[in-house]
Amino acid sequence: GTYNSKGSSTTVPAAVKSTQSYLARSMSKTKYANYIIYAAQSRLGCAYSKSPNNTTTFSNPSFVRSCFASLGYSVPANVQTIGHKGSYAYISRKSLKRGDIVCFNTVADNDLSDHVGIYLGGGQFIHASSGGGRVMISTLSNSYYNRVFSWGRRVL
Repeated sequence: GTYNSKGSSTTVPAAVKSTQSYLARSMSKTKYANYIIYAAQSRLGCAYSKSPNNTTTFSNPSFVRSCFASLGYSVPANVQTIGHKGSYAYISRKSLKRGDIVCFNTVADNDLSDHVGIYLGGGQFIHASSGGGRVMISTLSNSYYNRVFSWGRRVL
């Protein structure tokens, strides 16, 4: 079924859907991003879990990590580390591209990165949501995500 709540869904809008189901080392970065999005879409609707098994249940950081691992990229296992560490470029909201990691500050503290997702384009992102209880698609224009957005990180 389809899960819908406050601008969130488990249905992939046609405008941001990826059909890049194969992987070749000679692919462009755009095709790499589309492959990561394809991997993320394949996990859509999987249950959220604080104890993920990374095949049928995901925590927020394990979801992002598993999608990038499907392409051979090593992303940190901790959500704060994804948002703050490494050599990935920091990206503003207006400069986001498909496949970028989006970071949010959902807990009132100073870390500014305690929730992450993968940007799909068109103002939408896919993430493992504890509130939604599953992997789902949400929109950055949702009043909540608009308010708590911190930055993007470009891995590719």
